[in-house]
Amino acid sequence: VGVPISSLTVEAVGGTGRDKGKNIYAMGLLARMFDLNVQKLTTLIEERFGMLAYMERMQREMAGYVQGVRGVIKVLASVTSLSGELPADILRFRTAHPQIEVEVEERTTPAIYRGVREGLADVGVASEFASHEGLQVFPYRRYALAAVLPAGHPRARARRIAYADLLGDDLVELSRDSGISVVFDEAAREARTRRTVRARVSSFEIICTLVGRGMGVGVAPLYLKSAKEKTLGVRFVPLTDGWAQPRSFVAVRDLATLSLAARALVEHL
Repeated sequence: VGVPISSLTVEAVGGTGRDKGKNIYAMGLLARMFDLNVQKLTTLIEERFGMLAYMERMQREMAGYVQGVRGVIKVLASVTSLSGELPADILRFRTAHPQIEVEVEERTTPAIYRGVREGLADVGVASEFASHEGLQVFPYRRYALAAVLPAGHPRARARRIAYADLLGDDLVELSRDSGISVVFDEAAREARTRRTVRARVSSFEIICTLVGRGMGVGVAPLYLKSAKEKTLGVRFVPLTDGWAQPRSFVAVRDLATLSLAARALVEHL
């Protein structure tokens, strides 16, 4: 019994343009040849086109991933990079690639390199103040470090200063597990002077705040000068030490096996 062939519409079959007519004609032939129930045949064809549409949609989405326009990238970043240009760089990348999500987590420099090495993140951005053995690293930026002094400090008007000249003051530094802490330890040993660390904090911004409130002196990137000197009553004096212009790197385990989305971020940075 079933539905007469003449009652079938283009919409009942699916397809577009010339294909619709071909599909209706083919369906009629099949029904006559095999004495099929036309309603069942219509359902089969609708299912076929539904599956094709689903596969085409999946194919488009997968093509998006393959082309690097979709994806999620996990980034571990140091406090130095997050205080500097990295947020703006990531924002520009997100604007250019709106379908790529970038998740950023702050870690200390040693933890960043360790996390990338262990596969906990796709990309790391950190300074040279820790071992990145076993990773592929690419130059990101170079920045200058400066002493951060209270405005009334005797050396606040100096043009440059050595780190050893700060060791007679109380110090405000980043946490002990930060990469730069090891550098400070070594500099104090070379100067044969003990360091008195009065406070350890999590960011350079807090270092500047505490220096402004009289808790001691500190070291921070020179690029914070314009934002902090007037508001906090501190002075930035560039350091003369050889390690005071460190490089920062973009680190990955293996660029060749990196997702194309993550590789696009590395190339952008």
